[in-house]
Amino acid sequence: MNASINPMRLKTRLASAAAATAMTALMLISVGLGFPRLAAATDTAGDVRVRVPNTAAAANARELLERAGRALVARLEGERVSEVWVYPTGDANVVFVSYTAGETPHLAIIEMRGVEIASLEHIDAPATLTAEVVNPPRR
Repeated sequence: MNASINPMRLKTRLASAAAATAMTALMLISVGLGFPRLAAATDTAGDVRVRVPNTAAAANARELLERAGRALVARLEGERVSEVWVYPTGDANVVFVSYTAGETPHLAIIEMRGVEIASLEHIDAPATLTAEVVNPPRR
């Protein structure tokens, strides 16, 4: 097994799961139900609470979601972390997370290896990058 994780391969593997999650969220929001964020919260380190959605998929992956949440909080020790949500994907070792560090919200994909994070890939683009894509500089 390759010790390094190829981020592009990881993104490709998760594309359909992320698209399905996004489509579900958009559908629920469009009919006024909101995203399924009702959850049994799990206390982890200190005051940080890790939440998981109240869905069948989350129930089936509960142990993975809890491990990933604890590992993320441990990795971010020393930062002011809040609003940690961990979502299952179609991969048995990969989760999608959203959290706030300081005042900045983040989205990431985490691949777990046992109780440790094998790969943490942030998929939120910096505001400057987004602005350049939307309004490319004129030459």
